[in-house]
Amino acid sequence: MSPRIRLTLWYVLFLGAVGAFHPYLAVVLDDAGASGRTKAAILSLFPVGSILAGPGLTWVADRTGRSVRVLRISIGVSAAMALVLTAGLSLLWMVPCIAVLSFARAPSTSIIDMLTARRLGMGKAGYGSVRAWGSVGFIASAAGVGLVLDSAPLAPLYVHAALLVGLALLTWNIPAQQERPNSQSSAAISEVLKRPVLVALYGVGVLHQSTISFYDHFYALHVTRTLELGSWVDSASIVLGVGLEVLVLARGHRLLSRFGPGWLIVVGVASGLPRWLLTASTADPLLLIATQSLHGIGFGAWWVGAIALVDRHAPGRLRNSAQGLFMAFSHGLGTLFAMTAAGLLLDRSSTTTVFLSSAVFSTLALVGALAFLLPALRRSDIVGADETSS
Repeated sequence: MSPRIRLTLWYVLFLGAVGAFHPYLAVVLDDAGASGRTKAAILSLFPVGSILAGPGLTWVADRTGRSVRVLRISIGVSAAMALVLTAGLSLLWMVPCIAVLSFARAPSTSIIDMLTARRLGMGKAGYGSVRAWGSVGFIASAAGVGLVLDSAPLAPLYVHAALLVGLALLTWNIPAQQERPNSQSSAAISEVLKRPVLVALYGVGVLHQSTISFYDHFYALHVTRTLELGSWVDSASIVLGVGLEVLVLARGHRLLSRFGPGWLIVVGVASGLPRWLLTASTADPLLLIATQSLHGIGFGAWWVGAIALVDRHAPGRLRNSAQGLFMAFSHGLGTLFAMTAAGLLLDRSSTTTVFLSSAVFSTLALVGALAFLLPALRRSDIVGADETSS
């Protein structure tokens, strides 16, 4: 099996597991009797894992030069916890399993993203086209689980576990190339945070990812509970939105060469404004589904631009650490920010208010991208040009 096929299959299985699990976990927790605040607290375990375990374990990968071994352990423990989760629906049973899962899984995407970018590059047959197939896996599992959710409420847990077990077997067979240990990585975090472009990206990521986290965790709840529509609306929304995401990711190399990563991020962030306002204001199922087409830009363009910036601006052999910090800020702090806001809002109002607040956060993220990220990129390009000419 070629490295490209192996990495493509990795993304299909991993994001298939995410698609089966995360969009419906709030519904599963609701069926288990969790209050709005309890749901938000349990869902917050994943960003806490990204904040604490993500940078720590990616640092280990850089420090030892054994990123594939760290990846194998990460996915193996995650698969074991997913299997244990299928044994019962008690909150007392689920919480510790989710906690271990959230910490174990935290470094996996950072390591595989940098591994893919390093081995395949960012060109036509590189990162974007491989990552796009992962989104296809997400669509298939999320849509499939959504279609059977009404009759099989535990389907998210079973499909999630099956896909992670397959992923663990695949990960075990990823060949580990010899990597040079980085004896200077003890200063990894401070070294990465000296890069203005990365700091600006991390700040925008906190705000932008918080809005995507609202969608990932509460859109199904919004559709099925607040609006009392069938779960098919959620499935169709995922198919359309992530389907367009696939197209954006697959054409990522062309978009990068034409617009540059900075403007891709600006467009991705700006697409959240109409998306969240329409999501909060309509109960029409067809308009709701059509609105989620903006996910293709809001995530696809944002993600291609962000990965390109990390790959380009991460110092030396600290790409795993730089990507781990990106995930800690965006998927960690951003999602934790979203869950905290949701915990305060859900028991007092409804998911409609949550999505209205997303529009506010998208506005702040857009301001951050225009006022800090783009100027940092321009300064970096000037410095790079000066160093080249000298």
